[in-house]
Amino acid sequence: TPEGVRLVTMPAAWLQLSGHELVRGRIKPTELRLNGLTLRGVRSENGAFALGVESTTGGEAPVPEVEPAGTASPTQWLIDLLGLGEAEGLREVRLRDARFFILDDRTGVEWPITDVSANLQTLTPGTITGSMTGTLTLQQQATHIALTGQYDFFAPEKAEDDRITLGVDIDRIMPAAVATRLPGLPELSGIELPSKLTLRTTLDGNGRPISLNAALKAGKGRLVQADLPTGAVAIDDAEVQVKFDKGKLEVDLPRLTLATGTVLTGKIAADQLQYPVTLSGSVGVKSLTLADLPSLWPATVAPNPRRWIFANLAKGGVTEATALFKATLPAKDADPEVHDLTAGLKATNIAVSYLGKLPPVDGVNGTLTYTHSDGKLTMAMQDGKLRGSGLTVPNG
Repeated sequence: TPEGVRLVTMPAAWLQLSGHELVRGRIKPTELRLNGLTLRGVRSENGAFALGVESTTGGEAPVPEVEPAGTASPTQWLIDLLGLGEAEGLREVRLRDARFFILDDRTGVEWPITDVSANLQTLTPGTITGSMTGTLTLQQQATHIALTGQYDFFAPEKAEDDRITLGVDIDRIMPAAVATRLPGLPELSGIELPSKLTLRTTLDGNGRPISLNAALKAGKGRLVQADLPTGAVAIDDAEVQVKFDKGKLEVDLPRLTLATGTVLTGKIAADQLQYPVTLSGSVGVKSLTLADLPSLWPATVAPNPRRWIFANLAKGGVTEATALFKATLPAKDADPEVHDLTAGLKATNIAVSYLGKLPPVDGVNGTLTYTHSDGKLTMAMQDGKLRGSGLTVPNG
């Protein structure tokens, strides 16, 4: 500037011009390659973005000034800067050995993505496609990120009418490490599982999700949850699928294998993402020993049948258990209002204490059913012998 203030330090660059236009005496850039670009951004407390560019090989980054609310997203800013998507703009931009640093003023956290390679291309005026790979380092854990996407400008003055289609593949990510940088997602803090995430989503020009499909596969680790009797449970592997479309959210748990060999499954659906939220779903358990049950069953969930089962059933195990539920969550920190809950289990070779002073009955097979509407716990048992007597107990 005339005042001598540096605004931008450009990295190593290569520019290709249109030969057809050049012979006509006009200069029209068609392709730009940048090596060693560092992009630094600030997201202010009001959600606005400001960005600056520097070279990785010299000087300090210019400090971006936070612009008023309503400024473009980082994607829109970069596209505007490079002239992509315009009839007379660049057709292709390539980045190599780049680094992105985004500082979130609301949380005081900086997200560093290094070793970035990216390609951006104009398919037609108003449509941009591209891909990117990079490495995000959190708590000394390097996470590989691969991203593909397309940006369609349907309404230049209305970002909410634009569409961003993204495909994201993230390898070696630890959700608990992400939670340390996202105070708004405390639910992730207890997921100490090395994971791989695959995500496909459509956003509007402001970054709000319109639809989403995601799959998370996790390896050995543990789940930490204050409601669990022991505070944590060891996990062998897990898989989670998430779908969001037309304002409705569905989460499917095809498999969660505990270190003990027990397998949990489940589904939950939310009618909207604003409170009050109506929830419905199911939970399933296979291959669970009664000895492991106290460490998995929270004391606040169905406390009456929990108390009776722990006092009167021992040994053996559960071959299968299921539960169906419907509930309303009126507010973020409010307790759920349960409208319907039906649970049942099949048990084998268990010991049952029918009456306090009588010896228990061993080797019992049977079923237990609980219904929330009437609070009834129904037991149907068969086989079994009275301990110490050899007497066979009739079905009942």
